[in-house]
Amino acid sequence: MASIPEIFASMAYGPAPESAKPAEEWLDRHGRRAAALREIEKISAHHGWIPAHAEARLRAAVESRPD
Repeated sequence: MASIPEIFASMAYGPAPESAKPAEEWLDRHGRRAAALREIEKISAHHGWIPAHAEARLRAAVESRPD
C-alpha cells in the first residue's frame, strides 16, 4: 500500500476544473460589497480599529474594487 506522501507525489496538480466566476457573480448579485461595508462599520462601532487608519484603508479598498 502506498504511503500518503507517495500518493501526493503521484498526483497531477493543475488548475481547478471549474471557474470561480459564477460564484463571484452570485456574491455580487447578493450584496457582497454592501455586506463587507456593514461589517467594517460594525467593527468600528463595537471595537474600533488598530491602527485607527486601518478602517479608512479597508473601506477605500472595498469601495474602489472594479468588480
